[in-house]
Amino acid sequence: MSKLQVHNQIHYVIDVTLAKENWNIVVRVIRLWFVTDLAKSKIPFSMELILQDKEGVRIHGSIRRALIYKFQSQIYDGSVYFVQSFSVAANGGSYITTHHPYKINFQFGTKITSLPAQLVPESPPEYIPLSSIYAPGFDTDYLVDIIEVLTGVGIERELKKMDGRQN
Repeated sequence: MSKLQVHNQIHYVIDVTLAKENWNIVVRVIRLWFVTDLAKSKIPFSMELILQDKEGVRIHGSIRRALIYKFQSQIYDGSVYFVQSFSVAANGGSYITTHHPYKINFQFGTKITSLPAQLVPESPPEYIPLSSIYAPGFDTDYLVDIIEVLTGVGIERELKKMDGRQN
């Protein structure tokens, strides 16, 4: 904890905006995944994170391809970190992972320090009932946690189309 005492202020995730550049946050990595580059299937396009502070507020974090090498061996799913010197951008795009209006982008100068796990309590997944997902008016702009749905049990078989009929 002494590493944190040298920093002026720890900010809550809910306060993160475009208004300033020097944010210091303490967060747990709730989810971590790599986005595949469609043109180069063996090389990740980015490393994506869902981060949560001790108040339970979540924000999306993104690490672009050029910086994955710097952070992938330092950041782990479920671990807690002090994160500073990152940029802030509007939370938009093809998929939106949190309801926070902003997301954070790791930069070359972003610093992360591993902290004791008890500083940010673990958070269970926020499962959404299927009835809500299929309901009219469900907001499909955001990713949600679901449990896989079993649609059937049987023997896998290959179907071939022959003379307009399936076998």
